[in-house]
Amino acid sequence: MTGKQGGNAVGVFVTRDSLNNLVLPANAGSSEASLDDDVSTVVGRYRRDVGRSSTIGALYAGREGAGYHNRQIGADLFWRPTQSDAFRVQYIRTDTQYPDAIVQEYGQPEEAFGGNGTWIDYEHITEKWMAFGSYEAYDSGFRADTGFVPRVDVRTLAGQVERRWNRGAGAWFNTLDLGALALRTTDDGWTLTDQTVAAYVNYTGPYQTQFRFNLPRDLTVYEGVQYEYYQPTVYFGIKPSGRSALSVRGRFGGGVDYANNRKATGVVQVSPALEYRPASRVSLQLGYTLDQLSVEGGRLYQANLGQLKAVYHINVRTFVRAILQYTDISRDADLYLFPVASRTRSFFSQYLFSFKLNPQTVIFAGYSDNSAAMPGNDLRQQDRTFFVKLGYAWAF
Repeated sequence: MTGKQGGNAVGVFVTRDSLNNLVLPANAGSSEASLDDDVSTVVGRYRRDVGRSSTIGALYAGREGAGYHNRQIGADLFWRPTQSDAFRVQYIRTDTQYPDAIVQEYGQPEEAFGGNGTWIDYEHITEKWMAFGSYEAYDSGFRADTGFVPRVDVRTLAGQVERRWNRGAGAWFNTLDLGALALRTTDDGWTLTDQTVAAYVNYTGPYQTQFRFNLPRDLTVYEGVQYEYYQPTVYFGIKPSGRSALSVRGRFGGGVDYANNRKATGVVQVSPALEYRPASRVSLQLGYTLDQLSVEGGRLYQANLGQLKAVYHINVRTFVRAILQYTDISRDADLYLFPVASRTRSFFSQYLFSFKLNPQTVIFAGYSDNSAAMPGNDLRQQDRTFFVKLGYAWAF
């Protein structure tokens, strides 16, 4: 339930589930766990307008189960002193207790424990300039089971500055951005774990053409080993007509083989995508992603992912959608330091029907399934899901 009366806005949702999925975060990686127990969740949010464009707010998020709880409570402030400047700050305190099964298997604290989360940022945006700075910190005891915080024991400082040029119709560009950014992450003891310094250029032009190039120099510390590498990224997109659009993303350079804790000599990630509208009510989107990682000795793995998405708008209120996704991953098992399958394949499909009775009421109904195959086997169905969702809003 959400609503607003005058300068006061509230939101509340309550859930009841028979399975409790948990993320157990740390600085260098996260673990996942599931409890086959009933769990109840309550989230409440209050926000108060202050002046024309500033707000203060409060948040509570609690999840309760047998021998388990995770509670978050916090406050936040958004302040806009001018039309070009904005300041945000949020603080959250968490309290968590895990049941004995999680404590013993994953080495979590036996008693209830707490943690703090802090977010502060400031941005300045004008027609020609943009500047941004932020500080984000999560204690090692911070847990956000109702949300998603996969990394804790971190303190991150970030900054960015950008210069923009604008041109009118007929020029060879619409906007041109030149910028630089820096990010530095440490653990609670201020020991460096990640660092990025990058320069970039963004271009937009005729036919909704977009070109972005980013050249970062990254530093990563993983299990006590420091890795430094360049990993340029590039994006190009164009819409030559109202019926079609083409784009491609790429990432290349060095990296880290986290699974085996060693330097990666080559990272290749390429993702072309095509959208075509054969009729005004029909949209077809075809995408492909190639992901390769090489180490000393050869190519560690190659992942291929293809996806087809089709949408048909029956009328202004109703549409149907289908998504088909196929993944094929091959690995050189001799290059891994632990046993792995030489090849895995999976196939995912989802079919959705949507009907909007009015702007406040929407009904979704759908079906999805997953199939998988190991070496020497055909694809076999692993699970299937039927779902229905109803959204309704009313005034009071």
